[in-house]
Amino acid sequence: TALSPGNVWVIGQHFTASAPPIPIVAHWNGSSWRVLPTAPRPSSPRYSEFGFMALGTSGQSSLWAGGNWNAGPRTAGSPLLDRWNGTHWENVPFPQTPSTVISAIYVNSPTDVWVGANRESYDAPFPPQGFLEHWNGARWSALRVPGAHPYSNL
Repeated sequence: TALSPGNVWVIGQHFTASAPPIPIVAHWNGSSWRVLPTAPRPSSPRYSEFGFMALGTSGQSSLWAGGNWNAGPRTAGSPLLDRWNGTHWENVPFPQTPSTVISAIYVNSPTDVWVGANRESYDAPFPPQGFLEHWNGARWSALRVPGAHPYSNL
């Protein structure tokens, strides 16, 4: 996401041969890149992977990154959502639904954030399905997606 030629943010996953993937956030200030530490993650004695897949912003002080984390390949994951507070990243609680992956974020203001997500199914009794959540600055509200059927993605 480019706010200006000297203010660019990118997100993703960092892979190494010796460790599971972790989320990464980098910022371009017009002359160099800086990798920023992300919010603390849940610890797991098993293999865990974390990754960002969506980034939304309305300005320098309202930047959100989302994705998911799970305990390994083909396991049910949990949503991963972080917010930049101007100095560091902090985790934002997101409604826990089975196998949720955050795939889109639109930030109008700190009190008007829209998140598109997909509920994925790995041998679970429910089909994949896209859904929307809205943050009003205090709580999340689920929104019906018109025309969405059980196998739709956002």
